[in-house]
Amino acid sequence: MFKFLSAGRKKVGMNKIRQAAIEVLEERRLFAVGPTLDRAFGGGDGIVTDTAGEQYIDLAYQGDGKLLALTSNSTLVRYNTNGSIDSAFGGGDGRVDLPIDARKVTLVSGNRIVVVGNPTDDFTTLALARLTISGSVDTTFGGGDGVTTYIGAGGADRTGPANDLVVRSGNFFVSGVNASGDVYVAKFDSNGSPDNAFGSDSGASAVTTLPNLSASSDRRMLSPSLSINANGQIFIAASYFIAVGPDRGSEFTSPSEYDVAVYALNANGSLATTFGGGDAYVTTNIAGNGAIGNSPTSEDIVRDLTILPNGQLVALIGYRTLDQEANRDHSHFVLARFSPGNGQLLEVESDTSFGFRPGGDYVLPSELALSGNKLHVVGQTNVFNNFDSRDSNSGFIARYAIAANGQLSADSSFNVAIGPHPTSHLLLADHPYLASDSTSYNSIAIDLQGRIMTTGGRSDYPTPAEYTLSRFTFNERYVDNDSTLEGAVYLNPGDTVSGALATKSDINMYLFYVEAGTTLGFDIDTGGSPLDSYMRLFSRDGSTLAQNDNAAAPGETLVKSPYISYTFAEKGFYYLGLSVAGNNVYGMTDGNYAKAGTGAAGAYTLTVFAPSTGDPNDQITTAIPIYAGNTLSNGIDNSTDVDIFVFSVKAGERLRFDIDNNGSPLDSYMRIFNRAGAKLASNDNAAAPGEQLHLSPYLDLTFSQAGFYYVGISGKTNQSYNPLTGLGDVASSMGAYTLQLLRV
Repeated sequence: MFKFLSAGRKKVGMNKIRQAAIEVLEERRLFAVGPTLDRAFGGGDGIVTDTAGEQYIDLAYQGDGKLLALTSNSTLVRYNTNGSIDSAFGGGDGRVDLPIDARKVTLVSGNRIVVVGNPTDDFTTLALARLTISGSVDTTFGGGDGVTTYIGAGGADRTGPANDLVVRSGNFFVSGVNASGDVYVAKFDSNGSPDNAFGSDSGASAVTTLPNLSASSDRRMLSPSLSINANGQIFIAASYFIAVGPDRGSEFTSPSEYDVAVYALNANGSLATTFGGGDAYVTTNIAGNGAIGNSPTSEDIVRDLTILPNGQLVALIGYRTLDQEANRDHSHFVLARFSPGNGQLLEVESDTSFGFRPGGDYVLPSELALSGNKLHVVGQTNVFNNFDSRDSNSGFIARYAIAANGQLSADSSFNVAIGPHPTSHLLLADHPYLASDSTSYNSIAIDLQGRIMTTGGRSDYPTPAEYTLSRFTFNERYVDNDSTLEGAVYLNPGDTVSGALATKSDINMYLFYVEAGTTLGFDIDTGGSPLDSYMRLFSRDGSTLAQNDNAAAPGETLVKSPYISYTFAEKGFYYLGLSVAGNNVYGMTDGNYAKAGTGAAGAYTLTVFAPSTGDPNDQITTAIPIYAGNTLSNGIDNSTDVDIFVFSVKAGERLRFDIDNNGSPLDSYMRIFNRAGAKLASNDNAAAPGEQLHLSPYLDLTFSQAGFYYVGISGKTNQSYNPLTGLGDVASSMGAYTLQLLRV
């Protein structure tokens, strides 16, 4: 048994080797409380895939724990608590085709199911439908067919397709956008009849139309989200048009200026004139309030609105901004907190700890979920692993703690920070138990046990997309080096760790991540202990890829210690198992068949290294991002060191690359590559404008095609290395340098 005492980084190039100090412990188990896929749900992996290929868009839990999932084709599916189809719902297949085009689903008292949207193929009217708990039409609702449609009194198109639904005291409150592009709120009683005592529109009972703030009459309000507090006060957040964004002079669309408005209504539907400046609304501009830096436009789109335990409002706002200098977009989100009394903006929580990519940040939020004093956000983000020709996107769940005064902060207790994207308050779908080429989370629901359910999709190109439900549990789980998948200890290539097989039946499991084509060596050394060990290498599904009893690592003599060198054909997570010799048929997915080995137990040191190179950022797939306008300080730290950086350009863009050694002994060499590894330019010694000629390179280059390109820095004589494999290094000079990238 062991535990990590400390983890630091030893600088070799740019954080190239991580070392961890390990303390050997007596037999004990360590715990983690981060979320894991719930093995009691679905097929044992915590995931259910819709067999009809329909995307789930909303969720609702019944009181008995069964789950209702609404699909994009207006089908309602019910699942038992273990993820199996509930055959008691609908016609025996657990599915009901709804009589309207539905967007939201909820449960109401009396074991009734309510959905809201619009009549089938009619986008000018709102519609509600109610079902019995078995999925049949509730004939006591609406006109006897279980459906209520409403356009407003007097035949005016005061309503439209419903976007949101809140149930209070048996009444239904609905919000949406009408045919004129205005946001409306409508109220219906428990039988589906319009509430004539509600609303402020003249001649339009049961409806209040909110002021349309868009700067152009032909622009619609967007994405209204509805919440109601304990006093019956109604709040709506929506986005409104300001102006078209600047001309980018490229094939990409420019984000237009959309700002956010938060409206307040009294319980009877009248405008709450104490909110805002007396007109019942407040507005905010995310770029303008400094939350995301300077941008000429910010396309701020409301994704959700909720009310905190202290009564304050929080709006989830996704934004897209334009960096004009770099000609790239940034997509991310903020959590904007407002006072419920006067609408004052209290806080803008901007979380930029994830979503980075060289072409601009990419985070698309979808929905909020409140559970106690925790606020959850789900959506999709970019995962920065490499720059292949396919997007590498991941669903995410981020959790924020809510202080008594409503202040939000990243909840570091949410996740065990392992893997290539260690962010403590964030769970990414590309973790070991749900690795995929592209995943997303679209909606979220939390049950009475605190388990998180998400809807989403996943795809491994070119396989067609699958639409999924994923359930995560917070039950304490063992993080123990002899457990199965979930107990594996995370390693990085370059790590050296010390541990022990305490008994002859002990098993130590490790987890690591690699890119496609990576070759790694795994070496066990006993340091004089009596250990006779055995090593097995597994894929994520538990298949054995390689195994060894005794072998010599490069430069070593043969002893009773294993060594494996393996080239991984596909990127992803893999596992390494260590045991005493003779205990070599255990199941790494279930822990079965472990037995006392025939060899001796004892201590060991495990080293994970790349046999061909000790230089992780000497290849295109491991390049370090750099932007125009950046200056990076780094160093050639050993005689064969190579540093490769990645940058993006638009067609016709001209960049200058300047290396300065700043008095170090480095005599450097610079090469520019395209994505295929072909050299475009190189230089040994040249003077940048305003500089004297010295032992440092300079290049001025115009790129005819848009895309990702790479700049490699090395010692002068080490100029024939392969940027795709990292091979071909020769000894050269060493020393510190700065790299400056300038746009001309």
